[in-house]
Amino acid sequence: NIKYISMKLDENERSQAERVKADLADQQAEAEASRQEMEETNKQLEAAYQESLTATQNLELEQANFEANKEQRLKEAEEIDKAIEELFEANISGKVSDERFVKMTDNYEKEQKELLELVADGNKKLQDAEQNKVDLKLLMKALRDYTDIRQLTPEIVNALIRRIEVHSKDKKQKR
Repeated sequence: NIKYISMKLDENERSQAERVKADLADQQAEAEASRQEMEETNKQLEAAYQESLTATQNLELEQANFEANKEQRLKEAEEIDKAIEELFEANISGKVSDERFVKMTDNYEKEQKELLELVADGNKKLQDAEQNKVDLKLLMKALRDYTDIRQLTPEIVNALIRRIEVHSKDKKQKR
């Protein structure tokens, strides 16, 4: 009887050891798959980062061009104001007919409106680009902070978890 019990215990221990080995092998395979997935994600993030750096450099060039053109466009809008004033004076003095005055002021005002719209659109694009730049910097900082976590701290958990929902058990699940 004791020999039988001893053999049964050895079988159970061997069986349990084999299950533990199988579980360990599964966990190691999952860890390797996760590591490979993380490496691939890091490569994709690096490529996206390089693209964003290029886009940021292009944006900075566009910003410089916009600033130079903005001053020129605003100056042209001021010149149009002066031209309209002169045209008004010419109309009052009788040098320009009322009909011609209306046509010319309409053209000047249309041109001025287009210039001011270009400046406003440029300012909007500039603000959007600056916001995208800030967002990108924040994203890259977060990615650097959280892609290679060696130890899970309460700060990291709080930063990564938005909320936890707890529900009561359904009656069907109770046994």
